[in-house]
Amino acid sequence: AINDLCTYVSSSSSFTTLIIAGNETNHFGKYAVNVLRSLMNHQSLKRLDISFSYGGDETVASILPYIQNSMPLK
Repeated sequence: AINDLCTYVSSSSSFTTLIIAGNETNHFGKYAVNVLRSLMNHQSLKRLDISFSYGGDETVASILPYIQNSMPLK
């Protein structure tokens, strides 16, 4: 299932918002990194919500390219 989501995210340019937020019980955990990496070439993303995704330090490292490349996230 996570691979299907990553495939969709990496091949679709039709969405501008991606929410993979979670809570204590339901979250992406370590798979949040996979989803974030699949966004690398996405040009139309404007809003990304990874709150409570429980991805750990790797999640932070995965969003650094967006910050460094000044991707227009809101």
